[in-house]
Amino acid sequence: MKKNFKANEIIFRQGDEGNSLFEIKSGTVAAYADYGEADEKKLSEAVQGSIIGEIALVDAMPRSATCVAVSDVEAEEISRDEIEVYYRDDPSKILLIARQLCETLSRITDDQGEAAATLSGLFPEGDKRKEGLVDKIRNYVAVHKMNKKYNQKSVEATLEEDKGGVKDSYRDYIEAHDNGTVIFKEGEDAFCMYEVVSGWVDFYTSYGLPEEKLISGIGPGRFFGEMGLIGSAKRSTTAVVTAADTELLRINTDACQKIYEEDPAKIMKLLQHLAYRIRVMTNRYLEACALISEVADAEANGSANDELIARVRAYK
Repeated sequence: MKKNFKANEIIFRQGDEGNSLFEIKSGTVAAYADYGEADEKKLSEAVQGSIIGEIALVDAMPRSATCVAVSDVEAEEISRDEIEVYYRDDPSKILLIARQLCETLSRITDDQGEAAATLSGLFPEGDKRKEGLVDKIRNYVAVHKMNKKYNQKSVEATLEEDKGGVKDSYRDYIEAHDNGTVIFKEGEDAFCMYEVVSGWVDFYTSYGLPEEKLISGIGPGRFFGEMGLIGSAKRSTTAVVTAADTELLRINTDACQKIYEEDPAKIMKLLQHLAYRIRVMTNRYLEACALISEVADAEANGSANDELIARVRAYK
């Protein structure tokens, strides 16, 4: 359905139920947290060709931001009931949404990583805080105050179970690997993502070095390497097969559209996975901001204690 919005008109509000997405045909849209309040913050802008509202539509959770027309905007609204036809008429939209979700995930992952690094510098073992950390603390305190009303339901229950499995029509994208195979290395360029069809994959930092650390592991029906759909990212971990006869579904630009044509449910699971990861990383980022804010308050009133220091040092 065609929709027209005047400059400064609200398209949807943070906290609304996400029943549709919008493809912007012309104009510019801005996304805000706490729009219209004293601690309002502009998050991003979307222009012609972009899609907004896709996260809430994919994972059926409330809108995470308020979107406002910066200029006069023409958009196509696609409801939940219409989404399958929308994808079927133009499968390239699937890839566009997947890439936008990956880009959002990349940004929030970077934000969370920077917040975690700031936390690690608050109480360094035997060292003084680095210069410039005070300004960073102020920024994270501001983010915490802006999001203190952010009370979304737990995302842990939003990712449905999927036992994996593939159709014969796209078995050309399946890779078979033995135990111990390195799928990709930390720091390498990323050009695709994967689903575990069978077996197990573990993820390490500093793999093969004395400081090697196991981060996590996943089994059938789970996706990994999401940043490969963006095409300009670096791998943040090393992925290693740790079970015999492991099969992986390799998903790149061509595969994404082909798989959707043959197995739409598989790609919908992929989109749900990306939306889930965004929600999880957003929560982790806000947890870090809240902890930094707690440290700032405690130090301001002289109540910092060993328990708080231990919590900061334990944050990952």
